[in-house]
Amino acid sequence: MDFEFVKEKWKNQKEYNSSKSATYKLLYYCFEVPSLILGIITPVIIPFTNNKYTLIPIITSATAALLKAISTFFGFHKKWVVCRNLTEAYKIEQLNYMAGIKGYANLPEEKRKEKFASAISDLISLGNSQWLESEEKKIEEESLEKGSKNES
Repeated sequence: MDFEFVKEKWKNQKEYNSSKSATYKLLYYCFEVPSLILGIITPVIIPFTNNKYTLIPIITSATAALLKAISTFFGFHKKWVVCRNLTEAYKIEQLNYMAGIKGYANLPEEKRKEKFASAISDLISLGNSQWLESEEKKIEEESLEKGSKNES
């Protein structure tokens, strides 16, 4: 087994998940913070609107709802957490390997490399299954929504 390939795969996966985590965190905050602010100010501005400005609270509440719906639909928070957890798992696995602790203690170098390669493979599989699970859940929720709309 080429251990350089394993180290390269580990590095690529760690960087990919770290980058995706940062992107999903940014998207989550870009949608949730304005939604939160609009949700808070809407009831505050209602008493101050006269007939001329009655659309303002309607627009702010609709915008808040839309932002929240988009954030929920695309699952920015869940994807952020999954990618962040995977990034940390890759880091921890590397630390365990380099320090020779946890399952790497008292193993010959070749066995340590095999164990590291297996752990990285397991983490990649975990990431793939979590992504697939979230996509299947989204599809299931969409079909339930369509079914409930068809019933009404």
